[in-house]
Amino acid sequence: MRTARFYQLQESKDAAAEANRRVKKLGIDRPPMVETQNPYGYVSTPLDGIWLRAPYLHNGSVPTLHDLLNPPNERPQTFHRGHDVFDPVKIGFKEPPPQPTGPNGTLTQPYFLCDTREKGNGNQSTPTAPSYPARTKRNCWNI
Repeated sequence: MRTARFYQLQESKDAAAEANRRVKKLGIDRPPMVETQNPYGYVSTPLDGIWLRAPYLHNGSVPTLHDLLNPPNERPQTFHRGHDVFDPVKIGFKEPPPQPTGPNGTLTQPYFLCDTREKGNGNQSTPTAPSYPARTKRNCWNI
């Protein structure tokens, strides 16, 4: 007997297989994300297009690649998610400006506030994360 979970997993696998086929038609050669030798192993996602995948880390707690290359204690503790204006300098999404709302035009922030001090939202990554000089970070963006 097959459960609803089985069908959900199969639909996800079918969608991923279709995505793999479309990527191959575009001439991009990357390992497939679902067709592996060991279906129970972890398959990491390819890094092509990483510049447009902000926010970063597994929980989306780092807003830009620039921030990700900073030591964990220098990363923003709070930022707003949901704004889709790309920041080509920091490689991520720009912090949105407050917008006037309500009858008085009070400035408020309509986007979700990500507070990395809350449980589960940490952006510290590993304690041995390397620190990169500013010049090295700038060179990363110029590739």
